[in-house]
Amino acid sequence: MIKGISYLSFENGLSNNESIESALIQTQSNGFKALELSVSNEGVINTNLSESECIAIRQKINDSGVFVDSIATGMSWGISPTSDDAGVRKNSLYIKLPPFFTTRWVLKPPVNDPIISSILS
Repeated sequence: MIKGISYLSFENGLSNNESIESALIQTQSNGFKALELSVSNEGVINTNLSESECIAIRQKINDSGVFVDSIATGMSWGISPTSDDAGVRKNSLYIKLPPFFTTRWVLKPPVNDPIISSILS
């Protein structure tokens, strides 16, 4: 088993403003081998990252030796799957990721199943 930590655990993680470098350093210095990143509409990892920005983030991850293959998001809190509005419920099923960001798993609360996974290519 690999012991990991969520990006959201860091001082500026909930606001999505913790630098990737800082998160990777803190992950290692606190004895963790893995990091779960987080995506939001704004901040360090956001839905509008360019291909070059995604490549730069992945390179920093690769250089660090920290295992990263999942990304979480709280964006669904604003588009609840239990909303009275059918349009909001429908939109809650689709979380936009940066188009060039690759990860194996997307973790998205709140839903009936606590973990929604999606394999991205």
